[in-house]
Amino acid sequence: MKILLEESSRGESLLVNLNLIANNDTIKPLIPIFADGVVFLYPVFLVLWYLLGGYIVQKSHKKYAILTFLGVIASILITLFIQQFVDKARPENFLNQDMLVLKHFPSISFPSDHATVGFAMAFGIIRSWSKLKNKWLKISWYIFLILAVLMGLARIGAWVHWPTDILAGMVVALLWVELVFKNEDILAKFVNFLIWFEEKVLGIVFQRF
Repeated sequence: MKILLEESSRGESLLVNLNLIANNDTIKPLIPIFADGVVFLYPVFLVLWYLLGGYIVQKSHKKYAILTFLGVIASILITLFIQQFVDKARPENFLNQDMLVLKHFPSISFPSDHATVGFAMAFGIIRSWSKLKNKWLKISWYIFLILAVLMGLARIGAWVHWPTDILAGMVVALLWVELVFKNEDILAKFVNFLIWFEEKVLGIVFQRF
């Protein structure tokens, strides 16, 4: 049996107001970019951070790139788990279809997968910065936090998520990224194995070419 959730009147009011902004002729073309497109930056950033940071700056960047990745994975798994016990229809099922900005596959609304991933990336980067004190990580934290917020606002404005869907994704990300980083000593053997395996594979590849 699933828990039935409904948005508050305040949440619906915020959604309607953001949707009016999202349907502006100037802003509307940008909504798909921020609502969906920025997600593809995350794996690219993690790979570049791991390789460039780990090989050019210092090896410990590899460790924290992996921990951030594990934080994202843990957060999204928890979000998917929560979705199995929650029944919350998306805004488009209640509101004017003509105002729908973004098309998507039918899925569960609460918590937001996109918000979970976006904020998990931002929280993982700032936790890594607290360990490494690298200025580029601090800059990256600001960038990815802004992107996570814009993505959340865009998905609300597009009428594919309620405000509390985004908020729940943010909370899940914060809790589980923090849990991963709090237990980095326990995860050390697994992280070191992944680094060893990557270096072994790349070593073989470079020897052949």
